[in-house]
Amino acid sequence: MLNFIVLMGRLTAEPELKQTQNDKSYVKFNIAVNRFAKDKDHPESDFFKIVAWEKTAEFICKYFTKGDPIVVEGSVRTRSFTDDEGVKRKTFEIWARQVNFSISKKDKPEGNSETNSNGGSDLLANDKENNKSETKANSWIETKRNPETKVIQEEFGDELPF
Repeated sequence: MLNFIVLMGRLTAEPELKQTQNDKSYVKFNIAVNRFAKDKDHPESDFFKIVAWEKTAEFICKYFTKGDPIVVEGSVRTRSFTDDEGVKRKTFEIWARQVNFSISKKDKPEGNSETNSNGGSDLLANDKENNKSETKANSWIETKRNPETKVIQEEFGDELPF
């Protein structure tokens, strides 16, 4: 079985680094993720609780602020607790293994790096370039699956009549 999730959204509040009793750093924050909306004038969002530990938590608190776009890779965890009224509750959280910027450094105010929380390159830094590459890759795959697609593309280019 596989428990892996990737979300791209915006932080809903300033992340605040905290320490456990064992002096382990962590941060809990929420991100808003847009849904595909039928009505573009009324977009809808889902909100996810994110938990990050140690270096990933420190990275988030150092480089991200409220409203910043963020890509979170991790796993879904459930946690049970008893609320203040004595009622047992269960919550779902995303435990972040890695986070990335979702905009390039040139689009971000100075002082931010283009590395991810694991110190590697940010592969999602430039959404426009990624979308161009993805479109070309999808076009190539579709042409291989269906040779008639190439004929249509050559005839109409990017301006398809439908």
